[in-house]
Amino acid sequence: MRNFLLLMVALAASSCATQQQDKNADTADKTIEQMREESLAAIDRQACAIAGGEIRQEGMLGMWRCVMPYPDAGEVCQSASDCAGRCLADDDVTDYDAAPGDMRGVCEADDSPFGCYAEIDAGRLGAALCVD
Repeated sequence: MRNFLLLMVALAASSCATQQQDKNADTADKTIEQMREESLAAIDRQACAIAGGEIRQEGMLGMWRCVMPYPDAGEVCQSASDCAGRCLADDDVTDYDAAPGDMRGVCEADDSPFGCYAEIDAGRLGAALCVD
């Protein structure tokens, strides 16, 4: 009887695992191109254009996004509170020898989260980060 119960528990567990594998297989069966097509189809192109955005492929997988520009792009800043987006280090503006609290950067150009950058907050340079 004990062996029978153990067998039933094992069969039930394997059934759950098979169902999860089937779900994962459905996602895995999608190609990158299909996922890109879905990301493009999900964008309201007219709303993006009216808002001044640009539809472009972003990130390592090349998914489509409506990328919105910031009105203060390129302005000198010392903190994100000076910008609509983030305040980023920029070799043309940033004095890397500046005293802590005196570092300056520029307001980021758009809302794309991708690329390599270092944020400046309260005049202090943060760690560099690459997002793809």
